[in-house]
Amino acid sequence: YVSDNTSLAQFDRLVLPWVKTVAEKRPVKIVDLCCCFCNTTLAVVHGMSSSEIIECWSDSVKCHVPTKPRRFPAEVTGFDISPNSLGYAKNAGILDNIVCMDLN
Repeated sequence: YVSDNTSLAQFDRLVLPWVKTVAEKRPVKIVDLCCCFCNTTLAVVHGMSSSEIIECWSDSVKCHVPTKPRRFPAEVTGFDISPNSLGYAKNAGILDNIVCMDLN
């Protein structure tokens, strides 16, 4: 699963202006439910396109750090059933907080 460019464009058009206003005062709290390896967070928080996300996963070195910084101050919490994916995303700096649980 890779977040598509349409999702990024809709976020940028509808949500990003508000987020930037809030981020002037405090970090924006972002929740990524069923986040797995956080492709949606890479898209909306880091502004990465589908091709940039795919490139990020292209080898075992590139995948350890997002190729783009966060576009705004954020506190990102990821929820997922997989402790391995959550641990990876936290170590890579994609997530700040993790919650391992079954959301089914």
